[in-house]
Amino acid sequence: LYPIYATQIGDSRYDDRFENDIGEEHRAKAKGVYDRYLKALSGIDRSRVIGKDRLSYDQFKFETEASIEGYKYSDHLVPINQFQDTTSFFAELASGKSLHPFKTVKNYDDFLARIQGFQVWVDTAVENMRKGTKLGIVQPRVLMEKKLSQIDALLLKDEKSISISPYRILELRRKAEREFRLKFQPQGIP
Repeated sequence: LYPIYATQIGDSRYDDRFENDIGEEHRAKAKGVYDRYLKALSGIDRSRVIGKDRLSYDQFKFETEASIEGYKYSDHLVPINQFQDTTSFFAELASGKSLHPFKTVKNYDDFLARIQGFQVWVDTAVENMRKGTKLGIVQPRVLMEKKLSQIDALLLKDEKSISISPYRILELRRKAEREFRLKFQPQGIP
C-alpha cells in the first residue's frame, strides 16, 4: 500500500511504484487494513499486557483508531495545501536529493515507472478537487494563490530547479547505463 514508505526504510522492491493514496481504491484498502488490525487487537486482553507492551498496545490502538476516524473526513478532496503536499514531495523525490536513489540504471527505470504512478495521483487530485468544489470542500483562496506560486517554483526552468524533467531522467539513465557498461563490460566485447 505504501511504496514510498518502503523506499524510506530501505526496501527497494517497490521503488517503481507511487501510491495513489487519495484514490477510492487505496483509501478502501488502507481502511480495511486498519479495521483488521483493530479487530485483531480487540482479541487481546489488555489487562494481561504488562509494562512496555501495554504502552505499545495503547499507542497502537490509539493510532489505529485515529486512522480509521480520519476516513470519516474528506481531506482527499483537498489534496493540495500550502504547507506540505504530494506535488512538492514528488519534486523533491525527483531531485535526487531525497529518498529515491539515482545510482543504478534500475534506479532510473524505477523512477520513470514511479512518474506514471504520480501522474495517476495528479489526475485523481484534479478529479477530487472538482468533487470537493461541488460540495463546498475547498482550501481558502488566499492559501491556494500562495500554493500556485510554490508549484510554479517547482516547474523545471533551468538546471537549478529542484525538479527534474522525465527527459532529463532518461538522459541521466542512459549516461548511467553507459558508465555501467564501460566499468563492468570486458574490453573488446560489444
